[in-house]
Amino acid sequence: IPQLIYVDALAEKYADSKNKAFVLNPIAGEYDDPAHQSQGILRVPITGDGNVIVYGSAGSGKAMFVESMCYSLISGHTPQEVNIYILDLGAETLTAFSDAPHVGDVILSYETEKVNNLFKLMLGKLDTRKKLLSQFGRDMLQYNNQAEKPEPNLVVVINNYAAFTELFEDKSGEINYLTREGTKYGIYFVLTCTGVNNVRFSLLQNFKSIYCLQLNNTDDYSTVVGKTEGMYPEKFKGRGIFRRDKDSLLEFQAASVTEEEPAYKFIREYAKKIADKYSGISAAGVPV
Repeated sequence: IPQLIYVDALAEKYADSKNKAFVLNPIAGEYDDPAHQSQGILRVPITGDGNVIVYGSAGSGKAMFVESMCYSLISGHTPQEVNIYILDLGAETLTAFSDAPHVGDVILSYETEKVNNLFKLMLGKLDTRKKLLSQFGRDMLQYNNQAEKPEPNLVVVINNYAAFTELFEDKSGEINYLTREGTKYGIYFVLTCTGVNNVRFSLLQNFKSIYCLQLNNTDDYSTVVGKTEGMYPEKFKGRGIFRRDKDSLLEFQAASVTEEEPAYKFIREYAKKIADKYSGISAAGVPV
């Protein structure tokens, strides 16, 4: 797999894997499957598998992975289908997405009140959706495919989960509850972590989709993905490994959003362009 690959080019190359309205399956890169002598598009099955963790040491490409996912979500779906809320406790480059109508808010580390209100908002949405579906008796996807007023998928991205636990220790119960209960009701979390022990074991049980970029210590790979049989990612930015199923551990390359470096300006202009063209209801902001 080449070191530099791009989301739009992958979408074109694998044109058979189109987006379905309420099914979140964003492009994150391309994987290599040497056993079958094939390569494939790496899509993150949010609707299928639920919550996501991206592990990787500093500079390994976690932000690139998340940028590609978010870009793929906003370019492949309407704000009626997905609303994104981002807590950027890292380099704050994800603020580039803030103008997109799909993005309710990009919250930074000092905005404590907004963090509290984001969790209130998500708990309220979960409660409303539980009541809604108890009358309907199906999951969110079935509901949305038939409803006159569908409910958008809600994706909460926490970039730098170690900083989050340090700053908002009191939220651990709420994040446990939301990640455990939320996926049936179209509420999903995406975390990025630098250390393999950032996420407590009890919380880890609520995450099925795990992607591992380069780590500083080779022993840590098996903690994240299980037995590696000596397989480690090559030392390129964005190179990682993931377990497609219990028998196949595959290497992947995370995609970039653009050839421009840094991607910030491109993403910001793209988000503005979508906002200018869009006249429907945007994602609700987080109240202060």
